[in-house]
Order: sequence, then C-alpha cells, then structure tokens
Amino acid sequence: MSDPPKPDMSSPDNLTEQLAQAGLDNDAALVLRNRTAPGKVDLKLTPDPVKHLGIVGCGLMGCSIAALAVGQNISITMVDVAPTALSAARETFADEDRVTVTDQYDLLSSADLIIEAVVETLPVKKTVHERIESVAASGAIIASNTSSIPLVSMEKHFRSPERFCGIHFCHPEVMSLVEVISGPGTSAQTTANAVGFVRQLEKMPVAIGDGAGFVVNRLLSAMLNQSLRLLSQGVAVADIDAAMRKFGFKAGPFEIIDIIGADTCMYAGRTMWEHKLECVSLSPILPRLVKHGRLGRKTGVGFYKYPDPRGEALVDPELQPLLDPYQQTFALGVESADGGKKNDLDLARQILVPVVLEATRVIDQGIVNDFRDVDLAFTHGLSFPRQRGGLLYWADQVGVAELTKMLDQRSVADPALKPTALLVSMSCRGQSFYSVS
Repeated sequence: MSDPPKPDMSSPDNLTEQLAQAGLDNDAALVLRNRTAPGKVDLKLTPDPVKHLGIVGCGLMGCSIAALAVGQNISITMVDVAPTALSAARETFADEDRVTVTDQYDLLSSADLIIEAVVETLPVKKTVHERIESVAASGAIIASNTSSIPLVSMEKHFRSPERFCGIHFCHPEVMSLVEVISGPGTSAQTTANAVGFVRQLEKMPVAIGDGAGFVVNRLLSAMLNQSLRLLSQGVAVADIDAAMRKFGFKAGPFEIIDIIGADTCMYAGRTMWEHKLECVSLSPILPRLVKHGRLGRKTGVGFYKYPDPRGEALVDPELQPLLDPYQQTFALGVESADGGKKNDLDLARQILVPVVLEATRVIDQGIVNDFRDVDLAFTHGLSFPRQRGGLLYWADQVGVAELTKMLDQRSVADPALKPTALLVSMSCRGQSFYSVS
C-alpha cells in the first residue's frame, strides 16, 4: 500500500470529502483483506459447522449471542442458575422453538460449541468451566466470551485445553468484529472451527494471540485511561465526550463506559493492571461510581442519567459532587502548550496518541499477525470512525515522528507513555505504518 494522503490536521472539521473517501477506501480494503487473511488461523483446515450451540450465562451478552445464532437456524441451549436471568431469557425467546432455556447443564451434552458468558471474574469462570467440561461431548469446543482475562489463566481449568479458546463478541448487537483468541494449548482445528462459527453468524472474525485484554480492550483501556486522566485534571465529562464525537466516534469515552457498565470496565481494567499492562492505571473514579450503584445504562445512571435505558444520555447534576475529590480543578478545559484552552482536536489527540502507543505494544508482542488487524479491530470492534481509515492510518496522517515527539514530551510526567522501540525506529527512519506494509 502507498502512503496515505497528508491532511490538514489543524481542525477536526478539516477532514475533506476526498480524505474521508480515502479513509473509507482503506477501511473497505481492510474488510476485504479479512476474508482471506483473518489473522492467526490455519486456513487450510476445514471448520466444522455448529448445529447446536450451548451458552452458559443468560445475561445481556448471552442473549445477544443467542439472538445472532437463532437467525442462522442453529439450535441453542441456554443455561443459567439465576432465576431472574432464566425468566428474562425465557421471555425474550418465548416464540423461538430452537431455543431451550434451562438450569440443567446436562442439556449441553449434544452441543458442538459451548460459550461461557458469565461475570468477568476468574473464580466464577473456573466453576462454570469445570461444570461445562463435565457434561460436554468429547468433540465439543468450549469457549469463553471473556473480554480481558488471558486464556493461559483459564486453561488450567480444563483436562483438555486443546479444545478451549476465546470468542469475544465486542458488542453483538452493534459491532461486526469478534476476537477469536488462541491460548497456548488451543489446537489449530479449534481455532479454525471458532473462526468458521463466527462467519456462520455473518460476523467478522480476527484470530489473535493470547494476552490480557487481547486487542480491542487494550486499545479501549488506553482510551478510557487517558480520558479519566483528563477528567482528573479538570476537563468536563461532556467536553471530553463531545470532542471524541466530533472526531467521529459514535459515542464518547464516558458514554462508552455507561454502555459497557462501570463495573465491567473496572474489573477488566483491574485484570490488565494485575498483568502489568501499561495502558491502565487504577483511577479511583470508576470504583467510586460502582460503590454508588452508578453502573451506567443498566442501572439508569452512570456518568449520565438515563430515564430510558436505550434513550438519550442526560447530564446528571448529582455526578459532580462524586467527582470533586478526584479532580484537581473543575474547568471547561485545560491549558495547551501555548497557554490557550485546548480545542476539540487537542483533546482527541491527547486521548488517541496513547492508544497508538498501546497498538505498537500489541504489534511488538505478536498478539496480531499484521498491524492492519489492529486497525480492523479498533474500527469494527470499537467504532473508530471509518472515514478516518483506521487508528494507524490516522497515525500516519498525523505523522509517526510527530506522535513520537508528543509521547516523549508527555513521558517526562508519565513514564508509561514512553515511545516503544518500534515508534522510535519508524520515526528515525521517516517511516509510516502503511508505507512498510
């Protein structure tokens, strides 16, 4: 691929029609490439189709996965032990003859694939995995929908780790991308079958290596971490979200937290912090919201309030007193290097430059086969604006040397933002990501 055009980056509004089309074209090329190069999977292996799907966990994620499978004429058995979850799932699928909702694990014995979609804590997953394996057919694949826990931590739960993998649906109702994760013990056929299943659902698989947070949630965590830093420096929640929406995201960082759930984001962030990933620092703000039951849309209040759980996010005046102890100042902006107030582009860059840094760590660690899988994952797993062409495509437009300089300056105060060897090398050689692909 040739170098992308160099835009005028002085304003987020200066994304011209021509450049936006170039970004869309690059995104289309990434999607097309995924059909023949979906990542770390042996395409010579023929995937076995899934005819009977088991899902353990009848919460929002489990029901969303089931809804996708119903549309592809797959028989589904959903298992949960919580009466409220069972009742809700039965109501949701009351008119679907292909869906069985039960508290009996034994009914999973004929499933080709069983997906665990329970709370993001290792002890709970261990109990569920052991119960699944005790009833699963010998040839069945067992997958976790974990968003952040590395498979190497879960493989020890299984007598046959070769049939265990990760199938992480980023947001089944909205996003097309699904991460297929291979652990150290995952067999090549298991990965191929998982990729085939994702394609059965008409979703976009990207097969990746193991590691806390995988790809999408590492990049998301870097974005949320920087947003929380700006919040603690006195930038308003609404200003940060507005800047990212103006950049092209469908939702700002705090709106995203409210969609995912403050508790889920907190648990995932803690997992990555415990695995010493530099994209996360333990901000006290999320635990504060969780303590007060402000989990987001699912509780009707988070960083915003939601009279309608699927409706508009409204400013909540009761939020600020909870934030006050953790903000240095409360202002509508912070000063830029020249002493003026930061504009929307300043804020967007402040947030996205550390995400580019984390992307280079993902590349360096071999989590992806190709840097283009990072762009695909961030756009189709987390709604990075398609017209921007991809995170690293955008990084090329800003300039790798410029991004490296920004990180160097900021790493004086925060060593976690020190540029990687890959960025330094590319900067010294005048390279861009797409020029060396």
